[in-house]
Amino acid sequence: MTEEMKSVTRRIEELWNTGNLAIADEIYSPALINHAPYAPDFKDFQSCKQCVSAVRTGMPDFSVKIEDAIGEGDKLVCRWVARGSHSGDFFGIPPSNNKVEWTGMTIYRMDSGKIVEAWWNEDMLGLMKQIGVIPAG
Repeated sequence: MTEEMKSVTRRIEELWNTGNLAIADEIYSPALINHAPYAPDFKDFQSCKQCVSAVRTGMPDFSVKIEDAIGEGDKLVCRWVARGSHSGDFFGIPPSNNKVEWTGMTIYRMDSGKIVEAWWNEDMLGLMKQIGVIPAG
């Protein structure tokens, strides 16, 4: 993995952990194409920034830790774990006040040091069970 990819990995964590949207301007291309099957409205650069804000609204203490990062060619793959307390509106879901934890993987395509495309795969079913939208069991 290149030093450039390692730097982007650290900045991804910082973006999500602080909600500082200026970081998104540094690491994402304005032409970003975002593939998140559970969130079809978050498909470009501006909507990706809105997603960061929405997650942090629903979980003000939200944090993400990248457990593994692998880079080769123009691809960066991150395996991560996210945690937070569902104490605010989370995409229209009223607060459950539950502490949550879920995992996921994201594949990023890089060009000129910026993320130009992202594919998300995360345990949304597990998250929805933890916040009570879907019965656990």
